[in-house]
Amino acid sequence: MTLLEFLANKTFRIPSYQRDYSWGRTQVDDLLNDVDEAVEGGLSHYLGTFVLSRSDDLGPFEVVDGQQRLTTLVLVVIALLKQLPKPEQEKLAAILIRDMFTGRLKLHFGVNDDFATKLLNDDDFSPSLRNGGKPAAGDSLELTGGRRRLCKAFGIARERAQYLHEIGGEDKIREWIKAITRMEVIQFSAGDTGRAIRMFQTINDRGLALSAMDKAKALLIYYSNRYLGGDLDGTINRRFGRCFVAFDCVKELVRNEEYRVGHIHAANFWENQILQYHYLAYDYPGIEGGGNFKVHDRTVLDGLLRQTMHKHRKNCDDKLRLFIDDYTDDLCKFFQAFQELVERIRTSQRLYRLFVVLGFSARLYPLLIRLHQRGILEKAVFDGGPDLLKCLEVYDMRVYKMRRSAAAADIGRLSCRSRKLESQGISNELRWITLKLTPSHVLQGILTAPVFAGAGLSHLLVEYDEDCRGEPYSLDELRELVRETTTREHVLPSDPGLFDLTSLGFVDIYDYREHVDQLGNILPLTSKMNSRCGNRSPFDKMTAPNLYKDSRYCSTRKFAATYGGTFHKDHLVERTERLASWAMARWRLWDQAPTSPTD
Repeated sequence: MTLLEFLANKTFRIPSYQRDYSWGRTQVDDLLNDVDEAVEGGLSHYLGTFVLSRSDDLGPFEVVDGQQRLTTLVLVVIALLKQLPKPEQEKLAAILIRDMFTGRLKLHFGVNDDFATKLLNDDDFSPSLRNGGKPAAGDSLELTGGRRRLCKAFGIARERAQYLHEIGGEDKIREWIKAITRMEVIQFSAGDTGRAIRMFQTINDRGLALSAMDKAKALLIYYSNRYLGGDLDGTINRRFGRCFVAFDCVKELVRNEEYRVGHIHAANFWENQILQYHYLAYDYPGIEGGGNFKVHDRTVLDGLLRQTMHKHRKNCDDKLRLFIDDYTDDLCKFFQAFQELVERIRTSQRLYRLFVVLGFSARLYPLLIRLHQRGILEKAVFDGGPDLLKCLEVYDMRVYKMRRSAAAADIGRLSCRSRKLESQGISNELRWITLKLTPSHVLQGILTAPVFAGAGLSHLLVEYDEDCRGEPYSLDELRELVRETTTREHVLPSDPGLFDLTSLGFVDIYDYREHVDQLGNILPLTSKMNSRCGNRSPFDKMTAPNLYKDSRYCSTRKFAATYGGTFHKDHLVERTERLASWAMARWRLWDQAPTSPTD
């Protein structure tokens, strides 16, 4: 059918369990270019499938699949109509996008409806947002990720509509509107959400790209609908909806340069990774393979969900019901714990340091999130002992950052047991793995050898700098360090150039290379000052008033005062030993927790 036929005599609603609006410029431009091709070729264009559900014959259709395309089409049509005279706007809007009885838009935007209605109807509403910017002064609104993307998409549509009007006038606008109404779609509809999602699953199992989260939700709905009479359909939808909201809030936070948390800010970090993290930390009676550190999407979908539900589908409805309820409830709480943990970075100096400056390894996320979900991450393991967050920092620094070990199997097994294991048992297990992989004599060798690189070194330098100045950095000061970027500065340069190496105490170039990357030769500097130092001599860097002496890092200023322009091999070796001893004490193995009778 044509899009005009699809829209006729219908109203649509985006249900709350759907993910928020997620299209960016690439997807919006692709849709606009599809329309442009249809206009140029004078042919209809296949837009795709829409899966709808409606339990009430007089109510709106819920958009189970296709909400991103339908939302964007509404934005594009409104942007085009705004280029036509008012009477023609109203006439075409009544046919295409407005309900003939109520006069309101045919599409109810779900949780964003009030915001979207104001955005589309009020030409003076936050013009800066339409261009993907920040709220203007005086704007009173809650700007979620979905709303920001709605604003940006509408801004892109308006830009294209204005351009079309400039090059072809109102006739060009009418040509585009006509091409859009001729676009072809396929509609699937069902009387309830469960059956609609089964259609959605069947359609998308034929090769269309879906996220693992979408497939997991569809699979759970399928088994609920087919074997439990749809009793858990609403529960599954609500819980997955909360997962989508939680994840979108996290991605919105880490867009800010100051809150770039490890790998989370990367464009390819999506809900699927949290689904996999949850699998690694999920423990359920009778399930084999939980904690498989080689997890991927198929592991979750086939190895856990499909296999478990298939086993329980006929013999005992209660077992199937219990599993689906437990899994979706725990998944939802896991996503929300992830959101809470990341959002606390804005107010917690300690969490900011560990997630942004140190950058916890991704392998620790299943365990971190589970422990936070249980409320035991920052509670002392035993009286006078460390909390589990401290244990994880020591583990991460010694095993992942300093030794650079993969160490996936042990931590995977511990993550799986972490849903029920007492905090003392978790602490002892982490201690044992750390001792096995990076005992003290190995750590000593690492710290006195050519230095490790990456976030672990930045964390070490910041921690040592705090020790030198005698007080920790405040949260605002840490954010400033992140904005300015902490870099490692070689006092004696990596390339000695024309330096007389023997005068500095080195036997030859090979002796120099063996020492130049050791901790004793490394200082923290901001990126800007590091560039300012360039390849200048150690003497110049230590004595010039605008270089080391002017550094924001106390340890760098003290270095310049201590060595006064002279720095040679003996100084480097002595400083390496001193820093290594400090680091050994800073990230030492904690005391063994008393054995719990329940472990």
